[in-house]
Amino acid sequence: MGASNQRAANRRFSSTEWRESQLYSLLKQSYLLNSRYCTDFVEALDMVEKEKNRLRFFTRQLVEAMSPTNFIATNPDVIKLATETDGQSLKSGLDNLVADLGKGSLTITIARERDLEHDATRR
Repeated sequence: MGASNQRAANRRFSSTEWRESQLYSLLKQSYLLNSRYCTDFVEALDMVEKEKNRLRFFTRQLVEAMSPTNFIATNPDVIKLATETDGQSLKSGLDNLVADLGKGSLTITIARERDLEHDATRR
């Protein structure tokens, strides 16, 4: 995992539950280990650099999409917020999803320019 991906992973797993709960710690460590395996596998391939950059990009997309922080059942922050707001946080997220689908597509409503850079600049 590159330096920027490590910072992102650290930020995603900053809650104390990721360190104090054996279940969440196992989820985090398994995810990080498998993420590292996937990215190391791509780096070990002998292929044309242009194609390797494409593979890096798609691998990173897959790896980041599979983070346990992206799923309600495996994200202690989401569970805690949903409990604190009596489910209103989940309703708000669902409302956003429905609004995006009403526009005809899923959109990124908040994004920083550096998050949208090409994968080759993230190594």
